[in-house]
Amino acid sequence: MDKKAPQCGPEPVLLAFGQAVRQLRKARGFSQETFAQYCGLDRSYLGGVERGERNITLANIERIIAALHMKPSEFFVALDGHFRDIAVQRGTSHLNGFLKLRTAVGPLLAHVLALKASICLHGVHIQCGLP
Repeated sequence: MDKKAPQCGPEPVLLAFGQAVRQLRKARGFSQETFAQYCGLDRSYLGGVERGERNITLANIERIIAALHMKPSEFFVALDGHFRDIAVQRGTSHLNGFLKLRTAVGPLLAHVLALKASICLHGVHIQCGLP
């Protein structure tokens, strides 16, 4: 039976996501507390996201991207640079595979987030799943 090696520090994907959120939040002049309120999130939760300590849900990703006044595709393009930085710092080749996957899956995820946002704006709630 194979067991995962213990993780030292935050997962690279969570760290990269948090760094992107922090950079974009600061670029828009938000304090962490004000931005958290604007997103409808707790300040300490947002701090954990920015430090890569929280495995954030898709719903909260949507809140953050909407609060940044970005399209999901724009946010994920901004995230690419953070993945490259972490791959270089940690020498983790598996992130290169993730970048290729993100390039393929990113537009689909962006479309799903945009569709969900569009549906919520009209007050329609549906559940959908992939086969």
